[in-house]
Amino acid sequence: MSQLALLDSLTKSYPEDDDGTLDCGASAYTCAFNRCGTLLAVGCQDGRIVVWDMLTRGITKTFTGHVYAVASVCWSRNGRQLVSSAWDGNVFVWDVVSGDRLICFHFPSHPFKVQCHPKINPTRILLRHLIALGSTFSLEMQKAGY
Repeated sequence: MSQLALLDSLTKSYPEDDDGTLDCGASAYTCAFNRCGTLLAVGCQDGRIVVWDMLTRGITKTFTGHVYAVASVCWSRNGRQLVSSAWDGNVFVWDVVSGDRLICFHFPSHPFKVQCHPKINPTRILLRHLIALGSTFSLEMQKAGY
């Protein structure tokens, strides 16, 4: 990105006030927009993941499966999968359309950050884990269709 483009983005006007709130019934711990910015996945304190449609301001999908608070959520590049980690030590890969849990990884302590690889869709998940002052793992999904 050129310096001129960076400076141009800093001079644009943005709303001074918020234009509302999204209430999912529990404290939000983490959130992530899909690539288009039309959907917002919110990881909640009660273990749910709530997906909001930003155009209608309505809930489009709720994922349940984590027992403790969701620490991190990330969209796959194509937006068809959502990856979540929680304080229960689980990392789940969700199918956004069906709501099904496709894959589950379990760790002895909670992974605090998951991130899908930006180019490989969505076969590689980068995982930041709290063991020995933090370790980074790369998980390869080996399942039909990936």
